[in-house]
Amino acid sequence: MRLAFICKNCEEESQLNFVVGDRFQLLAKHRGNYSCQCAKCGALNEIHVNRIYARNNRPLLIISLIFTFSLMAYLANHFYLNYVSGRSLNIGLRGIGIVCAALVIPLFVWSELYSAELEKIGQFNDHRA
Repeated sequence: MRLAFICKNCEEESQLNFVVGDRFQLLAKHRGNYSCQCAKCGALNEIHVNRIYARNNRPLLIISLIFTFSLMAYLANHFYLNYVSGRSLNIGLRGIGIVCAALVIPLFVWSELYSAELEKIGQFNDHRA
């Protein structure tokens, strides 16, 4: 998750370059107000902690999807070559099950991690001090 705010001067979204677990840690660390500079216009903003919100980190999402699909392709290819290849058309349920597991398990792990990230973002945005 990345933290962002809306600049008072140019009304564009700017990203903050620090990581906190939740809004209360942010409040304890910065005591209500946070001074930051807008990345677009360069204006210095004094913003309250409640004006900071969490967003998805798109580059991290894209990288994790690429990694997941490449892992799925590698595992499917590995299991296909070791368990299915060279047999007749009757590959059996074992081979099909192994290839399906190689496709489903990485996608399941990714979806669980992504849903946990969305829950963390929702909690950050819902619990205002």
